[in-house]
Order: sequence, then structure tokens, then C-alpha cells
Amino acid sequence: MIYIGALVFVTGLVLRHVQSFEGVMIVEQGRTEQWVTRPAGEGRAFATAHRNMPAEVIGFDNPRVAVRVLGTRDQFDATPLPWRLKLAEVEVLGQPPDTETLEVIHSGSTTSVPVTAGETVSLPEGAVVMKAVEPWHGLIRDGRGSPMAALSLKFSDEPWTPVIIVDTAAIVRPRALFALAFRWFPNEGAAREPVAENERTSATSRWGVSDVGRIHWFDSLLPGTGVTTTDGTTYTLLTVTRGADDSEPPINAITVERERNSETTHLTVGANQSEADPEIILESFRDKDLVRLHAWRDGAALAMFFQNDDHAAPEMLREGDVFTFEVAEETVALRLEQVMSAALPVLDEDVKALRLQTPQGELRLREGQSMQLDESRLRFRRLPQPPETRYTFEVLDAAPETSRQNFVLGPQETRRIGQWRFTHDVTHPDTERIAVVRAERGAGTPAQYVGALLFIVGALGLILFRFGDRQTTSHEHASRIMKEDTWTVVPPEDDLPPPPAENDQE
Repeated sequence: MIYIGALVFVTGLVLRHVQSFEGVMIVEQGRTEQWVTRPAGEGRAFATAHRNMPAEVIGFDNPRVAVRVLGTRDQFDATPLPWRLKLAEVEVLGQPPDTETLEVIHSGSTTSVPVTAGETVSLPEGAVVMKAVEPWHGLIRDGRGSPMAALSLKFSDEPWTPVIIVDTAAIVRPRALFALAFRWFPNEGAAREPVAENERTSATSRWGVSDVGRIHWFDSLLPGTGVTTTDGTTYTLLTVTRGADDSEPPINAITVERERNSETTHLTVGANQSEADPEIILESFRDKDLVRLHAWRDGAALAMFFQNDDHAAPEMLREGDVFTFEVAEETVALRLEQVMSAALPVLDEDVKALRLQTPQGELRLREGQSMQLDESRLRFRRLPQPPETRYTFEVLDAAPETSRQNFVLGPQETRRIGQWRFTHDVTHPDTERIAVVRAERGAGTPAQYVGALLFIVGALGLILFRFGDRQTTSHEHASRIMKEDTWTVVPPEDDLPPPPAENDQE
């Protein structure tokens, strides 16, 4: 029994050593795959069709997707399945939240801290408090863009406003009678030249007509100005009503004649009305307070504040600097976020920023952006997580007992087909279209395990039968001998009769 047990144990170890293989299988939805791969040198070298090969050499059914997942730099071992797997269906179960971390880089080492509102991180510069993760609006550098600036405002004790983006084409009005203007100059000398009196306040008016996908704007308010839109409607400016004093807009209202399908209608529109889909628009502003930003290079701008006819001395601002002034007896702080000569605005709500309270003040760290403190550098990372999926596979070109067999593989689930076991526990960005599952080949199939078990049971039974029968026969033979043997009793010598005399013998 000891000999058979040792023989079975050693044989099992050898089979496991020779046949075992663990790697990943990459299957695109609607496609098939047969090859299982693993990084070269990570497992035993037996029973592999390819050893230490680049991914491009392995004969994948879909090499484009396989090379995209595996890469082109590493070497791989590969072995084929005895059949092919087809990814028939992908079901999305849910979307995990993004992973947000704050990286602290100090003295060449990097420490990652999960972002939690109110959490404090100790740095050599002092304590840094993570306030909140907020939507980020700003600028990205792009050669197709135009000069732009991004800034934030803080009115008295109110929190900082979301980022405001200004360009050279329009004036931004965060509040009534208060305007922001941005201008780009070829050099510093031109940017510092005195501002003309007619540009120190912003009293502008324009009207427009909505058309398909656009607005026809008119800076001229002369009667008779107009346009014919795409659908053949004609709009003509008839009258202009001006404001009575400085407390009202320069233009209070306009009357426009509309001619459509031989029908004429007069429309009166007031200034600065907010409608969801206006037909005619009138913009007219009389701003008393104006901040002009003059820039000639990236990362800095000259800030000028004009209030009626008065103006303060220009102040040079770099990105992150704050410019303070008074508007309507209220203290206003302007923080310059970005200045670029060729930029495109980012207003997507999916872009986030981490608001931090540092010993140097409050910072907004955009995802992927790093910022240097005195000795430490901070970087905010936001990594989207792949959705949870459930895969339906179809087994093709297999043996008759598994031909056209379907099986479903959910997150962290395991299914066994023949000698192979598949586990859905590998994460990658494109799980909705490409399945990457772990595949492991065992030392045998379930049928082989059953056969080995029957062999062991039969061998043990034969051993017990043979040794048990021999032992019983020996005991019976000994008993029979004991029963059949007859013992002769020998009397003592004193009780024996005297020997006969010689005469008697004769």
C-alpha cells in the first residue's frame, strides 16, 4: 500500500509539472481565439507550443487585439486549447467609481493617498487638507486655438466662482455693471500703452437674429439693417428705444419687422432678456466697473481696473496670483488661473480638479496636473475603472461531448471545460468589447481523475483480498494441525517394570 501510494503521488507530481499551464486568453466580442499566453519565464517550460516569443509571432485568431493588450515589448510563452472559444455576448453589470489619489513626491519617493474629503496629509511644508473634488473648467494648449485667459472671482465672503474663460472676441459680465475684457498684444510695450477713454468703460449694444445653427449679429443699430434667414424670412430693424440715464442699458428695446410668407409682423424685444430659444436677441450693457487683462506671453497678464473715469495702476499677474479691487462697495478678488496664446476651452463636466488647502493658500489641482510646493510636489490622479461585465462564451470545434457548449462567466466566477479552467478576474480598460480571462490547464480531466480513483480503489481492494485470504488460511492450517496431533504420555522411570531375566529372554 505504501508503494502504490508513493507511486501515485510521484506520478501526480510529474503530470502536474508537465501539463500545468496558466496564462490569459484574449477574445474580442464576436470573434474566436485558441491561444493562451503568459509572460516568458513565469512558469514551467513543458507542453508549450511557443516559448519566449513576441506577441506578433504567435498565431492568434485576432492578432490586432491580442497585440494591443499584450504589447510589443515583452516575450511570451503560448499553448493552444483543444478547441476555440467565441465571445458571443457581453453584458455590462455596473460602473465602479473612479479611483482618485493624491500623489506626494518628496526626496525621490512617491506616496499615493486616496482622496477623501476632509483628510489631512502631513508634508514638510505643513498640513495639506483635501477639501473636495470639483468639475474643472480651463484651457488646454492647442495650435488651432486662439488667445484666451481663465480666471476665478471671489466676491467678499462668498466662495470662489467656477473658472471663467475670456477671449479677445467678447466681454464677460459676471454681474450687473461689472465687465471683464481680455486683449492680446504683440509685445509688452504695446500692452502697457495707455487705454483710450472710449475703452475704459464698456457701453456696448448689438442685436441678432437666430438662424439654423447660428446667430446673425449686428453691431449697427441703424434702422433698415436686417437679414434674410435660411427659410426665407426677412428681418428689418425699424426703431430703437434708448435708455434714459446711466442706470439703464444704452438701448432699452428695439422693434423689428418680420416678413414671412407674405405676412408682415412687428416684434418688440427688450434688452438682455433670457430666453431658451429666442428669435431676436438684444444685448445692451452700460458697465461702470471694468477689468482689462492685457497679455503678450503665456502664463502672465497685466491687470487694469477702471471705475467710471478713475483707474488704478496696472498690476502684473502670473498664474495663481490674486488681484483685489472694489466693486459697488464690495471687495472682489480675481485669481488668474491660465493664460495661453493658442488655447481651446474645456467645459466638460467629466474633467475634475482637487481643491486643497495648503500652507501657501488654496489650490485647485486638475487631474493629471502636478504642482510644486517648497520641497514636495503634488499630483492629482483620477483613474476610470472598467465596468463590471458578464461574458457568454461558446465552445467551437470541440469533441462531441463539448461541441457547441455555451457557458457564462461573471466577475470572479470560474468555469471548467475539460482540462481547462477559466476565471474572470483580470481587469483592463476595454472590458465592454474585449474579454481577458485567466486560463489554467490542470493535470488531467475529471474523467481521468475518476479513472485514477477507481484504479486506486481497485488496487487497495486487491491488496486487502490477497493479504486477508493468506492470513485466514494460515490460522485454519495451524488449528487443524493442533487438532489432529496425538500426544503419547511417557510414565516416569520409577514406575517402569524391571527388565526380564536372561533365562526368561531365552
